[in-house]
Amino acid sequence: MKEFILFFTEVPFFFIYIYFLSFFFFKRKNFFKKIILINSFFLLFFSLPISSYLFKLPLYPTEYVYEENINKNYSIILVPTAGFKTVDGKMYKYPSKTSLKRFDDALNISNSLDIPIFISGGKTNKKYESEAEILINNININLNKKKIVLEKKSLNSYETGKTVSNYLNNNNYINNIILVTDLYHYKRMSGVLKKNDVNAFFIKNFFIIDRINKKSFIPNKKNFSQINQIRYSYFGLINYLFLNKIDIKDITN
Repeated sequence: MKEFILFFTEVPFFFIYIYFLSFFFFKRKNFFKKIILINSFFLLFFSLPISSYLFKLPLYPTEYVYEENINKNYSIILVPTAGFKTVDGKMYKYPSKTSLKRFDDALNISNSLDIPIFISGGKTNKKYESEAEILINNININLNKKKIVLEKKSLNSYETGKTVSNYLNNNNYINNIILVTDLYHYKRMSGVLKKNDVNAFFIKNFFIIDRINKKSFIPNKKNFSQINQIRYSYFGLINYLFLNKIDIKDITN
């Protein structure tokens, strides 16, 4: 069901489907014209960068900002993995750019914090090792002086949240952590953590709101990719809300 919804709501193909379906109402000319006009309006709107700017605004976090002057109150730096490298639909035994960036960001934070980097990612492909193992095995710098914890069982954000909570409780650590992820994943992951009584703090510089300029109102086909990422993020939030894996109060801040 999830794959079905994502497939048929992908932009711009969703609007192409609507154009196709509209021809079944061709004989009802007024209704047909309305469908074409409304569909064309939204297709144009979603091609404008201003649309992705507006839809991204609710995804930005506002609470639990990381502050260096209280760094001793954090237990771990959490890095959820984000799949494998994919080129033209082919998957490779190599971390995705997103996973690599998250780990690189975590390394930069760890330079001023003496706490473990907790990498969470299970075995999502039968051919490969866990995502956590593949990520750490493809880091080309010396990590001997870094505290790294590999969590190799979690297959999604919900399982990561449960595992992190258990790890903190089993080690008698406080429930404040630093979460290193991207805008499209942050609220879902932080919501799951909060549901498990873990406070996820974020690095303010990682979530700088885009600026509106003239280009924001010029159609750009690349904006469809942004819209699809945002759509996936909202779908994930709605799905987790429906399954009671997150609370709405924890994702509206």
